[in-house]
Amino acid sequence: MTGSLLNWLSLGVEEFARWGWQQRIGWPDPLGSSPVGRYELPLEEMLGETASATPQRSPAEARLLESVARTLWYPAYSAFAIRGPAGEEATYWVALAGAEDTILLIVSTEEVRISRVQPTEIAESLVAHLPKVLAAPTIRMEVAPQTAALLAGGFERNAPERTLRSAMSSAGIPDVIAARLLAPESAVLATGTIGAMSYESEPPRLAPRSASWSEMADGAMLASQGRGGEVIWEPMSPTVMMRVVADAIASLGSR
Repeated sequence: MTGSLLNWLSLGVEEFARWGWQQRIGWPDPLGSSPVGRYELPLEEMLGETASATPQRSPAEARLLESVARTLWYPAYSAFAIRGPAGEEATYWVALAGAEDTILLIVSTEEVRISRVQPTEIAESLVAHLPKVLAAPTIRMEVAPQTAALLAGGFERNAPERTLRSAMSSAGIPDVIAARLLAPESAVLATGTIGAMSYESEPPRLAPRSASWSEMADGAMLASQGRGGEVIWEPMSPTVMMRVVADAIASLGSR
C-alpha cells in the first residue's frame, strides 16, 4: 500500500460472498459459476434472523470496495480466464469494466483477490496474474472453419483414433499437433478458457471469439478462433494470450 492507495485486497470467499449479498449484488457471469457465485449464505442470515458480520475496513479498503460495488452493479463488459487443474476446482480471473472503474477479481476456492486496473491494460493485467506455464513444443497452425467443424464432429462422435489421425493428416495438420489433440485425458494436467462478455443487453452476450488451452507435461497449447472463423493452434505464451484476450474484447463490437 502506498499512501491511501490500496493495490490489492484479499478476502475469504465466504466474506466476499457475504459482502456481495449485503450490497445486493447479482454476480455477473462468469462470476456466477465461480466459488463466490455458488456460495450460499445460511438461510437464517438471509432471512435476517441472525446478524450478518460487518468487518471494520480501512478507508482505502472501503474505497476499493465501493469501486467494486459500482462496477458489479453496472458492468459494461468483462474479459476473463478460467483455469482448472485436472481433478481440482477452477480459479477465475475476471477483469470487469464499468462506467467509472475497471477491477480485476481473482477467485479461487479459498480467497478472492481484488485490484483496480487501467481500462487500457485489461489484457496485460489479466495475463500477468495467470500461472506461468511452458509453451508446448509445437508450431502455429491454422485450419479453415469447415475443416475445424468436421474434426470437431469426429471428436464429438468418438470416431476411432485412426480415422481422426487420417483426417488430420489430410488437412495438413502436423503430427506434433495431432498427437496433442488425440492425447488421453490422463495426459492433460490442466485446461483453461479465455473469453469476454458484454452486459449491455439482456441476457449478457458472450464474445464470438474465444480461446481454450490444455497443459501437458511438455507445455501448453492454445486454440483460438480467427476473424474468419478459422481455428488457430499455437504454443501458449504471454504474448499470444494477451492477443487473444484483446481479440475477444474487440469481437464484442460496440462496448
